[in-house]
Amino acid sequence: MLTQIDISNAQIISGGDDIRFPKENAVNGMINKENSWASSQNYTNLKSAFWGIIFDREIDITEIHYYQRDSDEPNNISKLNILITNDGLTWTPLRTVDVVPNKNIIEINTKTKGFKLTAGSGLSGNSQWSIVEVDFFTDETKYLIRQKENLYYIDHNYLNLGASTDTNKTSQWIDNYGYDDIEILMDNLNYKKTPTDKGFEEIYKSLNIDFKDIKGDISLKNEDDKRNIYYDCEEYKIIDKIRESNGGLGNIVYKKY
Repeated sequence: MLTQIDISNAQIISGGDDIRFPKENAVNGMINKENSWASSQNYTNLKSAFWGIIFDREIDITEIHYYQRDSDEPNNISKLNILITNDGLTWTPLRTVDVVPNKNIIEINTKTKGFKLTAGSGLSGNSQWSIVEVDFFTDETKYLIRQKENLYYIDHNYLNLGASTDTNKTSQWIDNYGYDDIEILMDNLNYKKTPTDKGFEEIYKSLNIDFKDIKGDISLKNEDDKRNIYYDCEEYKIIDKIRESNGGLGNIVYKKY
């Protein structure tokens, strides 16, 4: 089941010559052409125009629901360029899609921190571009394990994050530390991954590492705007670690985005 992404913490961007309406109009939840974002009806202006969104983290996007003005507006653009970013600064083309009046469902299936939309090729002097509404959907789910009052990280490791009974804190931990595949509990693993947290003055500290576990290489990798420690270890299963604590009793805690 798809879930619409909460964009309350996202940054909305737009630019180009002669942008007619506020950029926030494209995500105000009103499917009404009188409350749209638009670039003026001019070839040069359309070529320079863009609308975009930068999320507060990378998200697995399944679909974009994109609404143009209806069929009584014969000069709508017919192609839409979609670009993505991992840092909010550098944009990479993803694909160009055909778009029609009213609602378009665009399959994405990509993990990204943001999108930039531009008018596609084949523009004419009387083309126009209006975004009535654009919504983002995901089927992403992230998991932690709870044993007693403690929450545990399961992304190629089993680490105690600490106690949390506060809903907001639990939600934040799932955002930061949750893993998207619960089947990892049963996998045979031969390395461990430990996240690091940024502290004061660019100083990072990893979560606890049992250095007796390290049996080979150890490295620091930057990925998804995070820094993680990887190291080789003896083969293990996370489910066995769970069974060693609290008589094997616990809960699966998850969040759908």
